[in-house]
Amino acid sequence: SRAIPLADGEIRVTTTDDGDEIEIVDKDGDLLSLSVCAGPEKRYDALVGFFRAFQRAVALGQRDQVLEMLHVPLRVGRGEEGILRSRDRILSAYIEVFDESFLQQLKAIDPRRVFCNWQGVMIGEGMVWAEVYDGELQIITINRPDG
Repeated sequence: SRAIPLADGEIRVTTTDDGDEIEIVDKDGDLLSLSVCAGPEKRYDALVGFFRAFQRAVALGQRDQVLEMLHVPLRVGRGEEGILRSRDRILSAYIEVFDESFLQQLKAIDPRRVFCNWQGVMIGEGMVWAEVYDGELQIITINRPDG
């Protein structure tokens, strides 16, 4: 078990046979979230590294690298119209999805604050979701806070 200090609390990571148990607590020690990230691709350090790489690639405008991290189909927001079902569709919507507003919101997310459940792994209170496909972590959903 190890503790990762935060300005407003800490993250406690405990490795078990089933995966990494991730507890996020506030500065008083009160539990904010608890999740288990199961599977070899979902170890805590790998998840944080993946989300940091995604943030960096988006921030630096490395479109090819970002595209490699996205799952097809990619869900953007809610509803059927938000499902981008091909690489070409993702490319044509890229500037709209990864605009300055999204970039600023993504920069503000602490990628160490991951949460896992049956839907996948998320950061930013559900702004970005990832899941494992063919042994690789991939971004599956982007929920833009502004719609």
